[in-house]
Amino acid sequence: MNQKRCFVIMPFSQTSDEHAEEYWNKHFESFLKPLIRECGDLEIVRSEALRGDILKQIIQNLYDSDIVVADLTDKNPNVFWELGVRQSFRYGTITIAEERTDIPFDVSTKGMLFYYPKDHIRNQEFRKQFKKAIMDCLTNPNSPDSRVLEIVPVLGSRHLAPPVHHTVLPVYYTEENKPRAGFIITNLGPLPAEAIVTVKAFLGNECQGLIESAIPYYSGKIPWNLDAGFQFRGNFPLKQEWLDSEKTLRLEVKVIVIDADKRSHEKPPICYTHVKDKNYWYVEPTSFNRLKGFVS
Repeated sequence: MNQKRCFVIMPFSQTSDEHAEEYWNKHFESFLKPLIRECGDLEIVRSEALRGDILKQIIQNLYDSDIVVADLTDKNPNVFWELGVRQSFRYGTITIAEERTDIPFDVSTKGMLFYYPKDHIRNQEFRKQFKKAIMDCLTNPNSPDSRVLEIVPVLGSRHLAPPVHHTVLPVYYTEENKPRAGFIITNLGPLPAEAIVTVKAFLGNECQGLIESAIPYYSGKIPWNLDAGFQFRGNFPLKQEWLDSEKTLRLEVKVIVIDADKRSHEKPPICYTHVKDKNYWYVEPTSFNRLKGFVS
């Protein structure tokens, strides 16, 4: 579920006498796809003419994908449009083209990588730089590569909830032999945000109340300041009686995200079920009130 996605935008029909539909299919399957796969376990998706709402699918991929590779060879209008959409949403875009492609000034001011289908030696350097760019997108997802977002950073996401993710880590014990659970919250967006976090504990169907700690980060009383791209690691106390009980221990985590414009976005609550024998939390994709009708 945590697999990163690389979306390749490129022509899927003939663009010149040299570049027919068969050429683009082979270019993707035999050249780009294997090269991207060398960079890790990535889901590799190509822009193609699919049935249904094609435009909706393409825009969704442009928004969701961790990396976008745009092949600007032959200056296909659809590829340029998709590149513009992507660069209004988020960072993590690599632009490439075949040698001698006349790249417009609008996109040439950012790093362009040229490949050489008929020159194996020069193509080796492209392969090296291309893989380096893929790895940079994975390790530095908020490194600026869009003039649009540098100038108007909220153009593509002002109306959207900031992408804030969280997870609960396995139970551990302090030096005083007190059980605690780790907690990670991450702002994956390009803008700062705040988060109000509440965690409720349940044994079986009985609510044990909000998690309270010395500093009430988990009872909704103190906001978390989340800078762009930041990840915070915290922890909160559990009661030993909860862990010793034969009843199932669940935590319901609810997060309200406050964006850069001070608007609140309430994320749907989800539950974490503690698996005792393996000491990990199983994520339940719903609130406890909806879940309790199906489990004891």
